[in-house]
Amino acid sequence: MKRNDLIMEKSDYVAIKKVLNFHRHYQDYAHKETLDELREQLEYTLICDASELPKGVVRLRSKVTVATKSGWWNTFQVMLHDDGDNKEGQISVKSTLGAALIGRSIGDVVLVGMPNSPLSLEIKEVKWAVSEDEELPLLK
Repeated sequence: MKRNDLIMEKSDYVAIKKVLNFHRHYQDYAHKETLDELREQLEYTLICDASELPKGVVRLRSKVTVATKSGWWNTFQVMLHDDGDNKEGQISVKSTLGAALIGRSIGDVVLVGMPNSPLSLEIKEVKWAVSEDEELPLLK
């Protein structure tokens, strides 16, 4: 990971940082690795106000469409928590995929999965949530 290749809106940064500071119990080794990597990423993230955030950056509550080179694609909504209200298509920022997507932009490629066989996913579209019922499509 390059330094300063992530950008995040200030309130998202603070919310994620709080969750990481209070999250001391790990479900398993992979979960611990993901949270440790997310903590490290936050140290080098460029923080800005909402009005300065470039279009196409993945933030909390964004709906993100990712695709593989083989043509598989899916859309996920990146959420802060992984509570019991998990709806289909929602992923926690504490998950491997959620942590890989947050702060990235359209066109970025993230690697997820097992170290010996990672899956390469390109961010194709980002829609920011304006309110609970409305979304703002960005840069298709």
